[in-house]
Amino acid sequence: MGRREARREQRRTEIEGAALQIVRSEGLDALTMPGLAKELGCAVGGLYRYYDGKEALLVALQLRALAAFDRSLQHELSDGDDRPPLQRLRAAMGSWGRFMVEEPALYELLQLSVAHPAVLLSDASAAEVATRSAPMVQRCAELLEQAVELGQLRPGDAEARVWVMWGAVNGLGQLRKQDARRPPHLSADRLVSLALDSLIDGWTAPS
Repeated sequence: MGRREARREQRRTEIEGAALQIVRSEGLDALTMPGLAKELGCAVGGLYRYYDGKEALLVALQLRALAAFDRSLQHELSDGDDRPPLQRLRAAMGSWGRFMVEEPALYELLQLSVAHPAVLLSDASAAEVATRSAPMVQRCAELLEQAVELGQLRPGDAEARVWVMWGAVNGLGQLRKQDARRPPHLSADRLVSLALDSLIDGWTAPS
């Protein structure tokens, strides 16, 4: 990367960091190009040198969030890992829970973009984000397929199963903020573990 490209990338990182802070503290609706320019102390036109508009910025933020989660996932699913496929899969699902705790701004950005009542991205932009997330889903689906080949699980739609597991982990993870008020057996992590056990048991092949 040349010096000019490095400066441009550094500026994009600064802009996206400020945008994430706005999302974190005020919510996604508060993120506007004029508001972001004010936060950065620059002219609005300066932002358009890096992004065509708010949608392009949202795409960049989502890709940044996905890249951060992908690093966490790759750490769990490193090459040469000889753990059984279902054990590796549980570790992969656990990495999402840690991502929720360790990268709350990036996690909330992904959450808001999914749960927000408005359609935030055009079909083309949404497809770009989906394309970036597809390899992560595929890695987990491959672990399910390996478990099927070993006779541990019944055959089924591996990709759909991944989304079901992720949905359970994500939904129950929302209860983590209540952990201090709940008994240990109702902690978010305990409930996530129970949900994964239940799903895997339901897909387990007969002896």
